[in-house]
Amino acid sequence: DAGSSISLEVLTGPSAGNRLLRTLPEDGGLALSIGRISQNDLVLNDSEVSGKHAVINWNCDVSRWELVDLGSLNGTLLNHRSISISGPRRRRSAPVGLTSGDVLTLGSTSQILVHLSASKDAKFSVSSVPFGVGVAADAMTSRREKLSMEDVCHCEWPLRGLQQFGVFCIFDGHGGPAAAEAASRILPQKLSDILTVEGERIDVLTQCDAAKVLKDAFKETEEALNCEYEGCTATVLLLWSSVGQEYFVQCANLGDSSCVLSVGGKPVVLTEDHRLTSPTERARLLEMGRKLKDGETRICGMNIARALGDKFLKEEESCFSAEPYVSKVLKITKDSKGIVVMGSDGLWDVLSPIRAIQLAIEARDGRSTIDGRMPLPPMNAEEIAQLLVGNARLLKTKDNTSVIVLDFFPASATNNPSVCTL
Repeated sequence: DAGSSISLEVLTGPSAGNRLLRTLPEDGGLALSIGRISQNDLVLNDSEVSGKHAVINWNCDVSRWELVDLGSLNGTLLNHRSISISGPRRRRSAPVGLTSGDVLTLGSTSQILVHLSASKDAKFSVSSVPFGVGVAADAMTSRREKLSMEDVCHCEWPLRGLQQFGVFCIFDGHGGPAAAEAASRILPQKLSDILTVEGERIDVLTQCDAAKVLKDAFKETEEALNCEYEGCTATVLLLWSSVGQEYFVQCANLGDSSCVLSVGGKPVVLTEDHRLTSPTERARLLEMGRKLKDGETRICGMNIARALGDKFLKEEESCFSAEPYVSKVLKITKDSKGIVVMGSDGLWDVLSPIRAIQLAIEARDGRSTIDGRMPLPPMNAEEIAQLLVGNARLLKTKDNTSVIVLDFFPASATNNPSVCTL
């Protein structure tokens, strides 16, 4: 966890533009105070902010940043919901976990954007990742004032000690972040539990197909989720290694987050679009006896009919499903210059998969330019992920945007963290 960083940017109020960046030290101890007086780490020159208003701590036990209101006079909001304790006596609030893209409101005008970056040291580290990994995320809060971060990314190599396997996931929550956060914990563990069984693991390696493993992991995750009114999309890329730096990848997904791979210069989309505007999804519903009217794009307010969670909706409407689409297995060889882009719908709302992978390849190969003129140096996976999120921002996406980039071209492989969750 040492090396995790937190950035605070004041968006509105008298101190708009102020920034604070801190990195977690080796001992894991860090507390950031926010308030009006100069002794605070982040000073807000706002008469509605208390002298010592709030504090952000790193909780080593659960590996997360937590916000606490220090009994402020005018209260603290997290994504427009109060965390303060009401009553005649001013008291500290209970700690509340933070995610990247959260917005804090102190008083009535001072808003602070939270950005969290993953640790440079893995939580479950066994060895360094033998290929490039980049993760970037942005709530795009400035586009819609009340937009909170509901995306969760999870990257893990090797998978819980299974030296040949790794998993890379994006979960996009709706109705809140709870389902996405729970799925990011449960699904990788279910994959690990299944692959720990020798017979299951050997079948994947010898038959070169993990479809059954992925479907079973999705089914067990759905059964374990206790989310009546919240749900999430899930895009899960399972990767396993072979001899000579060769890899096999297979993807399973629910919803509208996507994954695209370029291998040998050929782009391949590894996911299926489960929005109700998708012909394949409309055909599935028709087979179930649910014919959608022309122009009908939502059922019970949902624009997708496949997701994890949403237990109440699934009880009310049989057309809602947690059965994932599973791609074919693709092989990435040492010379194929393979690169993967995974993204939540905030990316795909403004960029096509083909354009996104094209931008990634150009950036990796040093063919990107500024304003079509000034060339940029080759980028690593982390920089490519940031570039794609930046493009989504410039194109004015209106949704949370999360991106994972995997770069299998040997020249760009770096020692990346083996596990990170954003």
